[in-house]
Amino acid sequence: MILPSILTEARAAVNLAAAYIKREIVKVTTADIEEKDLNSLVSFVDKGSERTLVKELSKILPEAGFLIEEDAVEDALKPYVWTIDPLDGTINSLLGIPHFTVSVALAHEGELLIGVVHEVNN
Repeated sequence: MILPSILTEARAAVNLAAAYIKREIVKVTTADIEEKDLNSLVSFVDKGSERTLVKELSKILPEAGFLIEEDAVEDALKPYVWTIDPLDGTINSLLGIPHFTVSVALAHEGELLIGVVHEVNN
């Protein structure tokens, strides 16, 4: 495994998710917002970003599992696990506060190997 190559590809995946968020967040209406838990909101943008990341990261390391926020844990007990927060700062994004990120990390047997945090509006 070549970590610099994986990091480059993970950044590309995160950039795709960030572009999706920028394009779609302006389309969210009140009817599109769900409450997951108390003070925890989610929209189709969170879920779409997550789908994009899972699809793209699966191409990089097909044997890896995922610990994902919006839908469910998917093979989180595998040796390699991607941890994804597809839209960290959902409330900010829904309120028009331009500070929110896409966050991704890869661990091997619990040890962090790489991480990417991308502020969507920068």
